Amino acid sequence: MKRILRTIKIPFDFFLALTFGDFIRFLKILIRQFSKILRSKNLSSLFSEMDKSAWNFRVFGKRIIAEKDTIGYAYEIYARNVYCRLPGFLIKEGNVVLDLGASFGAFSILAAKLGAEKVIAVETNYPRTKIFQKNVATNSCFETIQLLHGFVGDTLGFDSNDPENSNLSLSLNDIIKKEKIEQIDFLKVDVDGSEENLFLYNNQFLKITKLISMEIHCDRVDYLKIQRALKENGFEVFLVDLDGRIVPKLVGSTAYVYARK
Repeated sequence: MKRILRTIKIPFDFFLALTFGDFIRFLKILIRQFSKILRSKNLSSLFSEMDKSAWNFRVFGKRIIAEKDTIGYAYEIYARNVYCRLPGFLIKEGNVVLDLGASFGAFSILAAKLGAEKVIAVETNYPRTKIFQKNVATNSCFETIQLLHGFVGDTLGFDSNDPENSNLSLSLNDIIKKEKIEQIDFLKVDVDGSEENLFLYNNQFLKITKLISMEIHCDRVDYLKIQRALKENGFEVFLVDLDGRIVPKLVGSTAYVYARK
């Protein structure tokens, strides 16, 4: 039932996030794909057609263009707002933002548009870095965003066998030292299974971090260990389900952890 409700909610999410002209375009695609959606009981055909072109979003009053082939990730960041759902978890003017697992750049671009002074993005998948750079150019954010090709920690997590991923391990503490970062105002994390390695070991970066928002695969990662490590470092921790609700424990395959000092 929850899955059905989330599916029904998708047009409403796009209504709130897309510009009016692009929402009308979305409705036309939805009508064309409606029979396929009913037969397959999923939205893959809808998103596949949407992926053929760029889309105009308006997020927190800022216009952002999502290039073709990125609509699924743009939907998560701009329409569902999965990393800034809770009150107080928002990028502010002059912030320093780290985007670990930056994919096509949707969150990095949002951070830049909201006034971040510096955004450092890390992405291991080479094809995604190419689309990332195109997205950044389209949205005129080159001066703010710095992209590093590699992965943070000792493991690639779920993507360790993907030949298109970089094998360059980057230390978050070394990045902070090299870039002379005195404070991380917002740390966004989507590292597909490397969360424990990141937060349980060599986690000195937590001393200068204020806000954390991460996707977590709680069927493969022990989120309780991460929750405990964050609390031991002075963070207030919130467990958030796929519907954006604060919950006492996480269930299912994917959820979110928010933390703040």
